This record gives sequence, structure tokens and C-alpha cells, in this order.
Amino acid sequence: MRVRCASTRGIVAAISSFLAEEECNITDSAQFDDADTGHFFMRVSFRSEGGRALEMLKDEFKPIADRFGMEFEFFDSRSMTRLTAAALRLISPEAVRTMWFKAAFEAW
Repeated sequence: MRVRCASTRGIVAAISSFLAEEECNITDSAQFDDADTGHFFMRVSFRSEGGRALEMLKDEFKPIADRFGMEFEFFDSRSMTRLTAAALRLISPEAVRTMWFKAAFEAW
């Protein structure tokens, strides 16, 4: 899941509460608050322990997205290619995080 919106209090709590209520376990999370633009960016990896489909989660997340004026995307990280996964393991976590935020959010 990727999220972008204006920076404000309560975003992380809303996202993590939503996922917990939907029986999803957060396995990884990264966030970035850009002081220059006032934008907040977040990436969350999670596992649906309740068997919820991504499309259903997207629909049920919309009220939260509307409340915060979020742009968001749910995606299945299992679709990452083996080559991409192998390449990412060779790069430092800080470099991966920086590249990911730039690539993921500059397109928005």
C-alpha cells in the first residue's frame, strides 16, 4: 500500500487501525514527511490474515482516504519479480528507501 497526502496528525494511526480492523498484519512500514512540500508519504506492507481481497480493502479504505485527502494505491507485493527482489537485496536499505520514495511519488 502507498499513500500520499498533506501532512497532518493521525494518518499513521488511521492506516494502522484500519488494517488491524480488517485482520491485516503489518509486516513493514516506511514513512516520510517532506517539510518542503508539506506532503506525507507512506508505504505499508501487510498480510491479510482474514483473507480479505485487495479490491475489498480498497473500497473500504476510501472513507479514510477522503478524510485525509489521500491519494492511495493497494498492490500485491508478491508480483515483484525475482530479479527486482535480488537487486534490492544488494543495495543498502537507505538507498532503496530513497529511490523508492522518489520513484513512487514523483510520478504522482
